Amino acid sequence: MKGAADALFHLSGRLKLSMSLMVHRMVMAAGFLILMTPMGIFAQDKGSVQHALHVSMRETRFEIRSAETASLVRTSFLETPRRFTVDVYFSNGSPGLTDGTIPVSLDRRIEKITYSRHPDHVHYTFFLKKGTPLQYRVEKEPSTIFVVFESPLQENNGKPYPGPKSPGIPPSTSPVSDPSPVFDDGPHKNAQLSFATGESSLATRQTIGPAQAAGVVDPVGRTSHVSADEPASEQDRKSVLESLRFGGFLEVTGGLDLKRDDSFEHTQSFRNRVRLESKFPLAAPLENSHVLVSGESDTLWFGPHRDWNDHAFRLYETYFHGTKGPWELRLGKQIIRWGKTDQLSPVDNLNPQDLRQFIVPTLEERKIPNWMARVRFLQDPLFLEAVAIPFFEPADIDFFATDWAIFRHTREVLKKAPVPASLQEAVASVEIDENEPSHTLRNTQWGMRTGITLSGWDLAASYLYAWNPMPFIKSFPVKGIRSNGSFDPDEIMKATFQGTFVPGNVTVDYQRTHTFGLEWETVLGHFGFRGETALSSHAVFLRSNLTSVTQRVLFSVLGIDRTWPHDWYTNVQLGHQVLLDYDDSVLYFKRHNVSLNGEIRRDFLRGDLEARLRGLIMLTDGGSTWNPSLTYRRFAPLTITTGLNLFAGPSDTFLGTYSQNDQAYVTVRYDF
Repeated sequence: MKGAADALFHLSGRLKLSMSLMVHRMVMAAGFLILMTPMGIFAQDKGSVQHALHVSMRETRFEIRSAETASLVRTSFLETPRRFTVDVYFSNGSPGLTDGTIPVSLDRRIEKITYSRHPDHVHYTFFLKKGTPLQYRVEKEPSTIFVVFESPLQENNGKPYPGPKSPGIPPSTSPVSDPSPVFDDGPHKNAQLSFATGESSLATRQTIGPAQAAGVVDPVGRTSHVSADEPASEQDRKSVLESLRFGGFLEVTGGLDLKRDDSFEHTQSFRNRVRLESKFPLAAPLENSHVLVSGESDTLWFGPHRDWNDHAFRLYETYFHGTKGPWELRLGKQIIRWGKTDQLSPVDNLNPQDLRQFIVPTLEERKIPNWMARVRFLQDPLFLEAVAIPFFEPADIDFFATDWAIFRHTREVLKKAPVPASLQEAVASVEIDENEPSHTLRNTQWGMRTGITLSGWDLAASYLYAWNPMPFIKSFPVKGIRSNGSFDPDEIMKATFQGTFVPGNVTVDYQRTHTFGLEWETVLGHFGFRGETALSSHAVFLRSNLTSVTQRVLFSVLGIDRTWPHDWYTNVQLGHQVLLDYDDSVLYFKRHNVSLNGEIRRDFLRGDLEARLRGLIMLTDGGSTWNPSLTYRRFAPLTITTGLNLFAGPSDTFLGTYSQNDQAYVTVRYDF
């Protein structure tokens, strides 16, 4: 697929392992110190969405804040179990988000709130107590959605449920939807609000509830208040300080191969990631601005035979974000999402990916921030966007010595081959000579994107002129080799003996590419539809002589998804990739390549257990990969996931070549 590894990123500034491990421990210690500090009223999603729960005597307000623009909100009421769902659609695709659970303790109508990311929206589920009437409305501000549940409730002899009894901040003026009918025990008709097109019945928001009865409660039960008797300047200062948000996560994953297929492969893997993030809102005159700073420690190990490890401590997303009227500016290291589809996204090329484990991590997990400047003009129903990328970063991909490397264990196999010792020594010394574009103004990458919302359809077009981060292999030291791409040890030996070894290194450079993209999205009834088409001038593919060739590629993806009753969710995408200058020496791909990918998942135990199946099938050659998993969230923010990563198909196909890498894994993650 555009090479499923079409965007990757090479980590620069590597520290020596001993120093890195020391820094890693320091980061972990800092994370736990932050965890113990009662600061911040927002629940972190470790992406670009924050949540807060506001409980008062008159209402419960669930706040969804994002730097991305929400274009559509859909609500529904479901039974078995009784729950209220909210789907927030974003004009630029769903922001980064880690699925999570927010417990609710001060409103007895609601047991808990769960949220999960979908390709173009975020899905929220409010688990409700049976038999409690509920009235809601939806409000929108420039970067915030409020889901408001009205009080008083008709329980306890008509008295409202108690909330915090100290002064608070009166609600601000914002557009508001008409209040919903009071929920009874029957189904509630789906409602839909389109903020981009103004199709809902919006009215000026009326001030509701006395200012003296509001409080702010975060997901772990802490309450924060600002006294109404304090001077305005002191309130502003405290408001800014209390708006400081700290978060992050600690994630550990261990993997074990289901079978050892040869003596060269790694049968165990371990990855430990620690990420810390802080968001600083700015005071006047930059009151609509903030600075986000985050760092990450990442350790990856393969073993136990011929151990391979990689460790880095790096700056993650770190940027200034400011808005002024319809204008928006973001400067710094960031992740920017273009396109509408999920996992296979031909238009989404701004950020490189980390494919040291191929496509085992999800697309969102593979994305690596890049230094960029972005300017957007947002004026419903139109938006304009310009992006500049001053520094090129190559793909983070291994060439030798791992089960996921481009050439797998070719170097190691040839070192054991029955050849003279001098030749074995020459093979062992093969390295990678990379010629990266220099950091000059001439090599700056840039792109433009524009879109419009018409009658419920989101339409966008884009152009990107950039360096393809996938390495272009100019030469390989074995001349005349003809590989089928399986990189099985026996196949490597056979292919190599057909060629001639010429002492030297693998030489690599990078190609400029033009990418023209079109994307669209709409909602019809219960179904979401989306699609993308991209034409790229220099997509990189590997050939049988183990060097690269570029191809003009037309890649289209059509997707459909739906959330069903009883917490079922399905998402299916059909992809068609055409190599316009097809060369039959290209490995893994034909002129026309058709694929089917998607996922199906369901929540059990009232959201505490999630069962999920992800899959990608190459219909053209029969290769496939499958990822069944179970995630237990009862002890959120601690989650435990166990699953399988399975690959199948002929050994000379894009996915089948990894069929010896089947593994079982366990991931433990703690969000704070």
